Amino acid sequence: MAVLDSYENVLSITPADTDLAQGSSIQAVYVGGAGNLAVQMKSGVDGTDLNVVFVGVPAGTVLKINPIQIRTTSTTATNILALW
Repeated sequence: MAVLDSYENVLSITPADTDLAQGSSIQAVYVGGAGNLAVQMKSGVDGTDLNVVFVGVPAGTVLKINPIQIRTTSTTATNILALW
């Protein structure tokens, strides 16, 4: 049996091209409504921010990512939650 991750906090996210208030404390992102999820990530290689679009994310998916932003442009997914 797989052990599921647990999170103590959850926050509804409205996509915006500004930094998330929780910053580096976010451990995962839940996508409740299927679609694309555009995020900005901090690159560990050279410190440059990296824009990524997760295409066709199914409803109910938990992405174990630590985004700086959930971007408005190119995000079509809905019911997005930050978990930490």
